[in-house]
Amino acid sequence: MVKHKLYFYLVGLILVMFTGSLYSTPIYEKLYSNILAKNTKIETQDRMKSTLVDYSSLKSSQTFKTVIRFISKFDYTVFRTKQEQISFWINVHNIAAMSYISQEFPIDTTSDLNTKSSTYKDLKIISVFNEMYSLNDIKKILFLYNDERILFTLADGDLSSPQLHQKPYTSEAIESQLNNASFDFINERFRGVDIKQETKYLYVSVLFKNHPEIFESDEKIKRFISPNFKEDLSYYKVFYLRNNKSLNAF
Repeated sequence: MVKHKLYFYLVGLILVMFTGSLYSTPIYEKLYSNILAKNTKIETQDRMKSTLVDYSSLKSSQTFKTVIRFISKFDYTVFRTKQEQISFWINVHNIAAMSYISQEFPIDTTSDLNTKSSTYKDLKIISVFNEMYSLNDIKKILFLYNDERILFTLADGDLSSPQLHQKPYTSEAIESQLNNASFDFINERFRGVDIKQETKYLYVSVLFKNHPEIFESDEKIKRFISPNFKEDLSYYKVFYLRNNKSLNAF
């Protein structure tokens, strides 16, 4: 009984610290970092290096539930810098996806999350400052920052989507984290970009095709990815890789 009371006292104390007038970055990052460290691992699945998630464990994790409660009450308008805003909303997106999938687990593919009337990305699945958001709502917020690299930080839960980073995104490291996320995605040939020199064919992820608000043309895609390759991509014809909807679970 004493241990039971102590646990709820500590949870209450954390929530008070989270929802106070100042944003307690170290506490939030430590909890989320702990969740990622304990519930994810890197393995090769279907020829792709992937971050796999233990959704069964997340489903019962009190630490994860505490982070969800923090997000639901946290006044994100306290942020003063673009770096703080971007890192927060990226983390919220990925936490929301993990939370919703864990609630629905066990499933085999992210397609199993869709309803008859909409995809799971359009479902209102997380509360932020007492307002409900979908994954697509959060993407729209992030895309206002006009940084293409953000797209490659947003883990949707399947093997073909950008993979979950094993550490929280932070305002201090966001620039290098955005660079690394886009580089890692583009250079995973079965997920991001596969160049066929002999035919001048360029196979790219359907992620580019699915976001015409960012990549409105094949030329824009080629300009974005070209710094990662020695080849002149201007004469390459764009095709799309197979979209693997298998869940990133272990």
